[in-house]
Amino acid sequence: MSDALRNKLHGEVMACWWEELVPHLTRGALLMAQPQLDFLDVAHAIAADERKRVEAWLGNGQLKRAGEPDKALYEADKQLRFQFVVVQPWVLAQLLVRAEGA
Repeated sequence: MSDALRNKLHGEVMACWWEELVPHLTRGALLMAQPQLDFLDVAHAIAADERKRVEAWLGNGQLKRAGEPDKALYEADKQLRFQFVVVQPWVLAQLLVRAEGA
């Protein structure tokens, strides 16, 4: 794994609310990583075109293209935060935690 690429991706990870991810879902470019996955490992695998790793996560459901069921689920709770990083042409996101005081 390239430390330089991992460090670059780490520096580009940001937090957001669900509504900021919806435009990417609408254009079919939002990938959601399950919480048990190391977010930077997934981002690195996508960026480095490690197809076998990405296909394995897609195959077992740990990584998926977000769709309308996700939109309905996450829009119901306005206190959820996500981390995300752009790995062209994808936006990779992962649920973080419920916001403080929720």
